[in-house]
Formats: sequence, structure tokens, C-alpha cells
Amino acid sequence: MGRKARDAIVARYYYEISRMKFTMAAESVTLKELLSREPPTILLHDGTLHEVDRDQLARLAGIIPRYLWDLVKLPIIIRLTRYEDGTRVYAVAGDAWQRRAVELIVRGKMSPDGLERLEPEEFRRLLRVAGSLVFTSLTL
Repeated sequence: MGRKARDAIVARYYYEISRMKFTMAAESVTLKELLSREPPTILLHDGTLHEVDRDQLARLAGIIPRYLWDLVKLPIIIRLTRYEDGTRVYAVAGDAWQRRAVELIVRGKMSPDGLERLEPEEFRRLLRVAGSLVFTSLTL
């Protein structure tokens, strides 16, 4: 591959990465605050608002105890890393309260540290329950 073609590919790669950044959340809000917003939205880096599915938000509020609503921040960020051997790692990229919330959603219980990594089936369950509240970041 020639230098010109390689430079074009690299430039396109960085352009696409910068575009993806704009669709990521620019804010983290507590579950309590999101429940009070009408409509329930999260600000994105490009200035637009991501509207959260009300049914999913209500389902999440039913799973997470009310005393945690001021502590759990949304959206939930999952960092997906793919390795050359095909292995995928789904890591919760948040604080202990977000990890605990994810554990409540996918396992129905909560440990002191919460859930740091998800099995593929747990990731799918998280998306089924609260998909509009989950943002996935790819690690290259």
C-alpha cells in the first residue's frame, strides 16, 4: 500500500472516531433526575438530546431501590474490547454505584464492588432491560 493510500485511510479512521465521539453522552445524570425530566433525555456531545425509553426507565426504577436513585448515574457505559482470538470483554466503565446497578439488573443482587465485567448473555440482558440507557464504547 502506498503512502498516499495509507494516509487517506488513517485520516478517514480519525474522522470516523471523532464523529463517534459526538454521539456519546456529554452528561451523567442520576436516576432520580432522569425520572423527573420531561421528556427523559441525556445531552450528547453534539448538542442533541438522546431520549430515553420511558418503559425502560420505569423498569430500571423498579429494579433499583429508591434509596439508590440519587447515587446511580446514567447512562451506563459499557466498554467493549475485542481481541484477535475472538474473545470479547464487556466492562462497566463507571463508578461502584453504576457497577452495582448493572449487577442488580443482570443478576438480581448487589455486591459491595458491583459487577465490573459482563458475560455476553448478561450484556444482552442489560440491553433488553435498559437498552436506551446503555451506551457502548468500542476499545480498539
